[in-house]
Parts: sequence; C-alpha cells; structure tokens
Amino acid sequence: MMNTHDRVLGSIIGASIGDALGGPLELASAAQVREKLRGKDRIEELLPYSIHKNPHGIWQDHAPRGTGTDDTRYNQIFLQSVIAHKGRITPEILAYEYISRFDHPERYYPGHAELAREQFRAWEGVCAGYLGISSSAYPGVPREALKSDCTWGGFPVITGLLTLAPAGMLWPADPDRAYRETFHLAFWDLGYARDATALMAAIISACFDDSQTPREILDSVSAINPYASIMNGFTGRQMTARLPGLMEIARTSTSDREILIRLAKACEHLHVFDPVDVLNVPLALLRYAKADPAQALLLAANHRIVDDQGELVRMRDTDCVGFVMGAIAGAMYGLEAFPKGWVDAVLNANQQVYGFDILQHAEDFYRSIRMT
Repeated sequence: MMNTHDRVLGSIIGASIGDALGGPLELASAAQVREKLRGKDRIEELLPYSIHKNPHGIWQDHAPRGTGTDDTRYNQIFLQSVIAHKGRITPEILAYEYISRFDHPERYYPGHAELAREQFRAWEGVCAGYLGISSSAYPGVPREALKSDCTWGGFPVITGLLTLAPAGMLWPADPDRAYRETFHLAFWDLGYARDATALMAAIISACFDDSQTPREILDSVSAINPYASIMNGFTGRQMTARLPGLMEIARTSTSDREILIRLAKACEHLHVFDPVDVLNVPLALLRYAKADPAQALLLAANHRIVDDQGELVRMRDTDCVGFVMGAIAGAMYGLEAFPKGWVDAVLNANQQVYGFDILQHAEDFYRSIRMT
C-alpha cells in the first residue's frame, strides 16, 4: 500500500514534471513543433527551451530541460505559505504572501526581481482588492474592480488550478471538505473556475483514500459537488458537463494518436485557458492510460489543436495541462510512477534557474500537514 509521503512528493514533483514537459512548446505552431522535434509532431521527452525569458514564462533565456514556468512558481508560493504558517492557510494569508512578492521581489527571487514584479503586478491588485486595502500597483482603482477584473478581465481561467494544486493534500481522504475549504481559498477565481479549483482539490484528496481505486476516483468526479443546489443553476454545471463525453473518448480510443485527435476535436471551441479543458482532459487521459501515469503525462504535454484531417495546427496550453496531470497522477500513483530521469532533471533545473529546492519544499510541506 502506498503511503502518504509518496503521494505528497509525487503530486508536488509530478506537477513540475508536467509543467516542464509542456513548457518548451506551449502554444507553439505546427512549424515550430516540427522544427524543435526534427520533423516529429509529438513530444516524447523533456526538452530544453528555445525561447527567451519573460515574466509569465521562464526566467532564463534558453533554460535547460526540466525548468518550470510560472505554473511551478505559483505552486511554490502555496507550499512556502503552508510551511511558513505550520500547516495553516487562509485566503488572507495567501493574499498577503502574493502582495509581499510584488513589494519585495528580490527577497523571494534573487536576481529575478524585475521579472517577478511584473508577474505579480496583477496579483497585487486582485489581492489588495480582496483585502480591502490600497493597491500600489493600481492606485485609485476601486476595490470591486480590482477583485473582479484586475487580472483576467472577468474570464474564468486556470490560475486556481495552478496555485492551489497541493491544497487537496491538506485534507487527505476527505474530498468533500477539501472541496469546500479550497473553494474558500480560491478568492481570485471567477465563475466556474472556482468550481474547477475546488474539484481538483477534491480529486487529489480522494487519491489518499486507499479504499478507492484510480478508476473509482475518476468515475466519481462528477458526483463531487458539495454545492449542488447552486452549481447546476440555469445552464447546468459547466465543469462536468463535457466530462462523460471525454471519458467515452478515452474508453473507446485505440491509440495515442486517435485519442489526441479526438480530444482536440472535442475541445476545439474552448479557450486554451479554459478550466473545462485544462482539468477534464487530464482526467480523460488518466482513464485512457490506465495504470501508466508517465504515458498519460506525455499525452497531456501533447494536447493540441488540429485541422479537419487531424493534423497538428498548434499546441494548446500544454504546460498547464501537463501540470494538472502531474499533480493528480502523482497523488494517485506516487513519485515512483515517474521516470527517475525526469525527476532528477526537474529538481536540478529548478534549483539552477530559480533556486527552488522542490524536493525540500515537498518534504517540509509533508511535515507541515502532518502536524495539523
């Protein structure tokens, strides 16, 4: 029987592996993909980056294989916050942690202060709005505007899925509580994105219940709905409406190429940052890959947009889809499910580029949550 420690490390490190697999070719065109992969259109291994640094991507030009993007940086903020507060976390704690990273970027990201300050500018605004304090990044903007429109203009996106990926592990084997507590934490999420964040926490929490098989967990996702009385509303629950169709694609696909094309077609009308896509596609791929999380992770890193003939047009938000996949698969199967070469590359690259000791943070997070 897998222990809690293996699952915690698996989820945290697995998320960064998924981020690093998808990061180098995130949103890349077919031509860019084939150039990078020497004529192929499928990622099969961790790749170095060919792109220059930017606030929301990588923070080193041509970073080495295994380097995380903003997804991994967001994840580290949550881990560090929980560790610093000895297993305790509240929305207010998170809000002040984000504001501190904008106000004092050099303290947290030595050598990357300018990039960090730009990445966390919008976060400073939305957090100040939530707390009801003045925003130094957006002086004079009213609180309500900062809360609702500062970062994403009112569109439900995926920042909660990335930032709060480890939250479900605070309430292991209690998905209902994990959902409710994480829904409360995700104060910046808009619309059904908040449901997505809470749902992911519930799924990861369920992975710590040894009485359930991975298949049973995946089959129970749509039933996880503590707020059913309001979630279904006039239009139905957005986050799970497409899931049965995606699971059917997973059940009936007979090859990796087939499932990639069919999922691409099923998601072609969704925005690339839509939580419906970024959470549900990993669940379908886990169903397809059965007990092979490494295969599922590679497929997630190859999520794409295709033409009428099924040929690649452009990659979707592959680092985020990979990140979500890694977080869930790691909690489900543990750290040993991932190739050691991937684990080592991710730990080394993030230490080199950002100074993050992800393994130590994972260990400290594990100790923190065991004390609560």
